Amino acid sequence: MTQPKPSKTKRRSLLTLGAVAALAALCLDTVPVDAAVMSIDYGTDWFKVGLVKPGIPFDIVLNAESKRKTQSAITLRGDDRAFGSEALGLATRFPQDSFIGLKRILGRDYDDSHCVEYRNTFTNNMIKDPVRGTVAFETTNGKVYTAEELVAMQFALAKKQAEDTAGESIKDVVITVPPYFSQFERQAVLDSADLAGLHVLSLIHDESA
Repeated sequence: MTQPKPSKTKRRSLLTLGAVAALAALCLDTVPVDAAVMSIDYGTDWFKVGLVKPGIPFDIVLNAESKRKTQSAITLRGDDRAFGSEALGLATRFPQDSFIGLKRILGRDYDDSHCVEYRNTFTNNMIKDPVRGTVAFETTNGKVYTAEELVAMQFALAKKQAEDTAGESIKDVVITVPPYFSQFERQAVLDSADLAGLHVLSLIHDESA
């Protein structure tokens, strides 16, 4: 019996992971011996974390729920942070402190149409960064976070997941970005990674394969 073909989205995801794996493996030549390299396939709705170590094939890192994908969502309650499905579950109770799909506004000006649409969709208190003119958010306790800082928290979670799997500290990462990302959006990704304590070896197009 003929097996059903994977969906276009799933094929693209598999091809992207393959490209990331190949690049991460090549990047091993540029990092210290025995060092691990992680990858983040960061999407608007989900992100996936990969890991390459010398002598070990590319592997998808599982999250705390033993799943390969984590929802791109974060909820802040005081000093506590909730991610993924837990954050989505809290979003109905704490909408102003829950941040979902930040990729669509990362590196964009406050008046950009994507940011206007975000404000019309979500009830966060989005404010304009007085220096850069980009996006920031004020939480119910009065703290202000830029979009880069919130994405950095997700990258830090990805880093911890990879380190828990590798059993060692990880600094180097390959991150996927859409081919249409502007210079400012790409720089915002780099800034987020830096805030998370990661060194970006390369940004790779998520459709490059």
